[in-house]
Amino acid sequence: MMLTKPMKKFVLSKDKSGYTNATQRIYEKRIMEYSLNAIKDLTLIAQSLDDSVHTQIFNDKTLMPFLKAIFHVEYKEEMTVQEREDRRKRILNLCFELLFYLGSRPTAWDIAPNAIRMLQNQIPDGIHALLMEPR
Repeated sequence: MMLTKPMKKFVLSKDKSGYTNATQRIYEKRIMEYSLNAIKDLTLIAQSLDDSVHTQIFNDKTLMPFLKAIFHVEYKEEMTVQEREDRRKRILNLCFELLFYLGSRPTAWDIAPNAIRMLQNQIPDGIHALLMEPR
């Protein structure tokens, strides 16, 4: 388990009331550190395990909630225009990098040739244009 019960309680707390500034900073630092280490560990696992174990860990049932949370765009009222723009660009950049990676894989043509053709010809230019131009 990555997060302790008190850390989960902190993460789930909407307004962080009841936590001093010092406690908030400590939790945020630990959460950042634990999360980055967990991502590195999951990368190692994904690269190293046999396919039979790999598919039990990395599948649509386990990954889709995570991916939906990463790519979910929710703007809060208190966000500045710059914060909204930064979030939009971060998500679009992740999309672009993922599509570029998928389209450049040697087996991509074998899996979905029409989709890869579209990815290579249309989507990267469109996403690149969106990244460069604010809405």
